[in-house]
Amino acid sequence: MYWLEQGAQPSETVRSLLSRHGILLAMNLRKKGKSEEEIQAEVEKHRAYQEQKMQSANVLTAAERRRQALEAERKRVAEEEAKAAKARAEREEAQRREAEEARKAEAAKRAEEAKAAAEAKEQKAEAAAPEQPAKAEQPAEAPEAATTEQPEAAKAEEAAPEAQTEEQAADSEGGEENA
Repeated sequence: MYWLEQGAQPSETVRSLLSRHGILLAMNLRKKGKSEEEIQAEVEKHRAYQEQKMQSANVLTAAERRRQALEAERKRVAEEEAKAAKARAEREEAQRREAEEARKAEAAKRAEEAKAAAEAKEQKAEAAAPEQPAKAEQPAEAPEAATTEQPEAAKAEEAAPEAQTEEQAADSEGGEENA
C-alpha cells in the first residue's frame, strides 16, 4: 500500500494479484475518503466474492487435470468394454438361436422322413397284402364260416399228435429190428 501511495506502477500480473486480494479496491476507497471500517467491510465482501468466483471457475492444477484425464480415459475404456461385451453377448445369442433353429429344422426334416418312410411302408404293406383286409372283413360278414373253421383246425391239431405217435412207434420198432 505504501509504494502504491508513493506512485509505484504495478505490472499487469501484480495488478491482477492486488485486485484479486482487494488491495487496489482499498486504495481507491481511501482516495475517495471512506473510513477504515467501510474500507474493511468492502474489502471483505470483495474477497468473499473472489473466493466464490475462484471456486466456481474451478481452476485446476496440472495434477488435477491429469487425474481428470485418466478418469475420463477409464470411463471411455469401460464404456468400450461394455459395448464389446454387449456385442459379444448379442453374437452368442444369435448363434444360439441359429443353432436352435437348425436343430428344429433337422428334427422337422427327420420327422418328415420318418412320416414318408411310414407312409411308404404302409403303401408297400397294402400293395403286398390286399387280401388281408378282405379276410378281416370276412369274419364279420360270415360268422358261420369262422365256427366251421375252428373244428377243422382242432381236427388238424388232433391229427398231428396221432401222426407223431405213429411215427415214433415206427421208429422204435425199426430201432428194435436193427438192434
